[in-house]
Amino acid sequence: MSSLKNIVIVGASGGIYAARALEKTLPKSHRIVLIEKNDYAWYHPATLRASTMPSAEDLAFQDLSKVFPSSSQHIVLSGTEVTHLAEKSVTISKEFEGSTTVSFEYAILVTGANHYAPSEPSDRSKEGAVEGLKKAMAGAKDAKSVLVVGGGPLGIEYVGEVKHQYPDKKVTLVSKSSSLISGFNPKMGKALEKTMKNKGVDLRMGASIDVPSDVPSATLLPSPRSFTIVPAEGSGDASPSEVEADFVVVATGGRPNTSLISNSGHPNALNDVGAIRVDPATLRLTEPALGFYFAYGDCCDAPGPKTFVSMKGQAPVVAAQVASLVAGKGKASKSTWKEPPQIMMVSFGPKDGQGVLFGWTVPAWFVALVKSRELFVSSWKQEYLGKA
Repeated sequence: MSSLKNIVIVGASGGIYAARALEKTLPKSHRIVLIEKNDYAWYHPATLRASTMPSAEDLAFQDLSKVFPSSSQHIVLSGTEVTHLAEKSVTISKEFEGSTTVSFEYAILVTGANHYAPSEPSDRSKEGAVEGLKKAMAGAKDAKSVLVVGGGPLGIEYVGEVKHQYPDKKVTLVSKSSSLISGFNPKMGKALEKTMKNKGVDLRMGASIDVPSDVPSATLLPSPRSFTIVPAEGSGDASPSEVEADFVVVATGGRPNTSLISNSGHPNALNDVGAIRVDPATLRLTEPALGFYFAYGDCCDAPGPKTFVSMKGQAPVVAAQVASLVAGKGKASKSTWKEPPQIMMVSFGPKDGQGVLFGWTVPAWFVALVKSRELFVSSWKQEYLGKA
């Protein structure tokens, strides 16, 4: 067993950012143990394109074998699941250094959120997950009519990818809200609404739809089925309507991936929607029994929107907190999390989109140039290439 003191990070897809920050600040007496249940890192922002654009599956994946150079004391445990959380140790699914228990000085949870296909990987092996994306891709291509449930960024971006690949494809988007991307500058939502209507998308705003349990997300149905769209009270529509589709994608947003917390016997560490309760400034867990844990990203209740930008911003805060405590300064770092200004860019295929920066809307060409064209894939993948 190593004499090094461990800083455990659970979840490599978002945890890589804390790992990179800590790599620069931890003393040689400490090592990072980055644990990932899949044998790859999964890039959620690119999954919608990876599931619609032919031969683009690799956009969503990155190998974990080169995160740290062979000479580094830091280590990645890929294909390894954390099954239990204790006060200062975690239990894992595979033996490591002669044990399935990894002790730590501090731990960071970056377990993200659970989504429906195609945003959620279908398998823990890359080979299996690629097949899942190919299945979704074939379904979208062969579908006569696509139904997307959810008027947030996820639903809009999926519609954009489908319409880019198949401009004549019949696509219906159903949103409970009367406006798209609620909570941000309404001008962005209006602009996206106009874009979709110009592309021939059938928008059903202020309405809900129940997708039966026998209709899996992102799977081609044997034949078109009829779905009932129910208008919200006060929406102006008097009665339900029907829409036919043979390919349904549920894009209603993520649900915190925090079953590990409750399964470890700490239900009080979660709020009403299942997010991990953290101190809003330090992002340290407020549950006393888990006081040596921090969390960031979609799995926790940190102030602000659940976006990739927020997650990346929270990572260095947590890293600074941990580094300060490890250094024995007796108190946490002065680096704290503050809810960021409104920053959101929604792509609509690789050549279009809308956005808000610091509360101000930005033109479509800017979003296309900055985000839509490449989705920041290159910079994300680069994070996993450690330097010797």
